[in-house]
Amino acid sequence: MLPPALTMMVLVAAALFVMARGLLAPELALSGVVIVALLLGIVDTPTALAGFSSESVHTVGLLLIVSAAVQRSGAMGLLRRVLFSRASSMLMAQVRVILPSSVLSAFLNNTAVVALLLPVVREWGQQLRFSPSRLLIPLSYASILGGMCTLIGTSTNLVVQGLLPPEQAARFGMFDIASVGVPAGLAGLLVIFVVGRRLLPDRSTSDELFADPRTFATELVVEANGRLDGRRLDALGVDEGLVLNPVEIWRRGVVIAAPRRDEKLQADDHLVFAGPATAALAVHRIAGLIPADDQHYGTGEQTGRRFFELIIGARCPLVGSRVGEGSFRKRYGGAVVAVARHGEPVGSGGVRSWIFQVGDIVLVEGPQRLEQSLERSGELVVLAGHGDNGRHNPTLARLALLVVVAMVTSAATGLISTFMAVLLAATACIALRLLRWTQALEAIDARLLLTIAAALGVGRALEHSGAAAALAETLVDLGQGSPWATLAIVYVTTTIITELVTNNAAAVIMVPFALASAATLGVDPMAMIMAVAIAASASFVTPIGYQTNLMVYGPGGYRFADFLRAGLPVTLVVGATTIALAPLLWPF
Repeated sequence: MLPPALTMMVLVAAALFVMARGLLAPELALSGVVIVALLLGIVDTPTALAGFSSESVHTVGLLLIVSAAVQRSGAMGLLRRVLFSRASSMLMAQVRVILPSSVLSAFLNNTAVVALLLPVVREWGQQLRFSPSRLLIPLSYASILGGMCTLIGTSTNLVVQGLLPPEQAARFGMFDIASVGVPAGLAGLLVIFVVGRRLLPDRSTSDELFADPRTFATELVVEANGRLDGRRLDALGVDEGLVLNPVEIWRRGVVIAAPRRDEKLQADDHLVFAGPATAALAVHRIAGLIPADDQHYGTGEQTGRRFFELIIGARCPLVGSRVGEGSFRKRYGGAVVAVARHGEPVGSGGVRSWIFQVGDIVLVEGPQRLEQSLERSGELVVLAGHGDNGRHNPTLARLALLVVVAMVTSAATGLISTFMAVLLAATACIALRLLRWTQALEAIDARLLLTIAAALGVGRALEHSGAAAALAETLVDLGQGSPWATLAIVYVTTTIITELVTNNAAAVIMVPFALASAATLGVDPMAMIMAVAIAASASFVTPIGYQTNLMVYGPGGYRFADFLRAGLPVTLVVGATTIALAPLLWPF
């Protein structure tokens, strides 16, 4: 049998691999590591379950309730009307997007902030004839930079605090990380302002400004004895004045890719179309075609229903289910017309075989009231027909903002602990009827909490098994015994892991190594701890490293390389600032 330290290294390496490849969700991969470590006797039951009793986990859950209350109250609507007015230049437009999103993200869940602002910024940019591609990456980056400036700005900071011994945890208060987070964040924002205009894609020429760069896939069936049954493919859309051609035909389990125009259609043929949203809607008007899985659609004028676009959010329970299972219709009462995923090909199983993923853009048909219920749920981001339109109560909105201010003030002044401040704020939100108890329960992201709880268990296992100490010696050797060099290695390693996997997984893996490295060097660990916290949140170079990047990926019409080009300078500047300042603020 392998030694416990080596066993934990193998388990963590395996978890990183399956998460990076997308084979398992983070909560499953990390929970698996804890379960195996428990079965092998590497950790005992109290240690394995320590994450579930951690204040950090409960604080994150309560913060989600507060964020949901702010969202439902319409408080963000009050701010949006003030913030998003006319902008005389692209620079001023970026300022109006970046500054409020970064400040709000320091005190509210940054994913929720982006979910609220994304549709507004997208529409506002189009109204001003500014390409959304110049505004949405700055929105995501600003929310990340703002979130890393306070203890409650991102769950990553709470995870880091939860892994610390009591003496270090006491030094990681509400604004302690701001000493390095604010300068690093300002440096990152400066990079966006100075070089962002050159590095961000500008798809704003007259013929591209309102073109839809996304490719929606939709699937329809040839109706038996209908107008198209037995006719050639080139008859498709003639009566409707459309020029359309399916990318493939799925016929009784056989896929006909790129079918010829003289292909004869047969009853129950599944035709898969790919194109912009307008084309996806157009094919649903063709007589003789019916939606797959008996989902019936109608025009808004005829049925009182409408089409609109959604982004699948991180908390959406549809993630992991198949499009063809009808899960969207069962949960929300609407029908999926088409799905877009960053230009990904449909595949041989058709649209129905697609598994919903975070960041998917879904074209949906449903009743008018569906839009409001989806906006309030927080599970999906509504891209069309958004805005509060005066529906919210200004009194409740002001109460929500007052609760947030009281929460931050009481925690920052040390009047009560951060956990107690957040607990009282969540309780106040329910007592003041900013949201109902059932809505509070819906706001809690069980997958996120399980990820954090399991991650904390993995961190404890790394410490107890001796794996952290063993790898820390390697890090110190690589740094040739220099605390500054070791700090840089810890930061870079954390950055790489967070870009490949997730921010919380990166934090939980690297905090034990940071603590052990400091112990090996005989120095104060706070500089390395803060470096891990910043690096774990500073995910800019890929769209998959952070949820907010994934959320703006599709709506901005971005390509993978856009994040690399725009995010690399931000990553380098934030990293250099953190590595330079942390040892000065918390001397070795």
